[in-house]
Amino acid sequence: MTKYDMSEALCALPGGVVTMRRRSLVMPISLLILGIALFVANGFLDGGTDMSNIKSAIVLFGAIFVLVGGALCMVRLGDGGFAPWHTGEKCFLKKEELKFRKEDKMKVVDLVKRGDFTTLRSDNAGNVSAIMVTLWSTPSGKFVAGQAFEYLDWEMEPISDIKVKA
Repeated sequence: MTKYDMSEALCALPGGVVTMRRRSLVMPISLLILGIALFVANGFLDGGTDMSNIKSAIVLFGAIFVLVGGALCMVRLGDGGFAPWHTGEKCFLKKEELKFRKEDKMKVVDLVKRGDFTTLRSDNAGNVSAIMVTLWSTPSGKFVAGQAFEYLDWEMEPISDIKVKA
């Protein structure tokens, strides 16, 4: 697969509307601390026969929280922790992928060129991925950027320019 990333192209938009920003570490660290706290709390419980199920559940949930929190911390501290940030609305952009049949190629490209993303969302063909439109938008929907791709030779190749609707 090609390493083309539309989020990098969004950062090149004039005026610095979109920048790359690291996602917050608050939630992963909170999960990690919660898991450690469950392990510590487990040590203070009596080890009687009537508490064995509760102690096992506490250890299980503690281990899950530690593993998930640690994995999320590693991902966010690594290269995967950056995401497009809209400077005007001060929020992260949400990625959406719409998939279409091969026969709809010209219609999809025309809708992307016109910036008619609401029609694209309603015509989404589901699991078919011959033509794909990647949309990045703010939660309010005031900023939407989209580009169409076609699956050719084991790669997703761009078949339209990036269209920004602000």
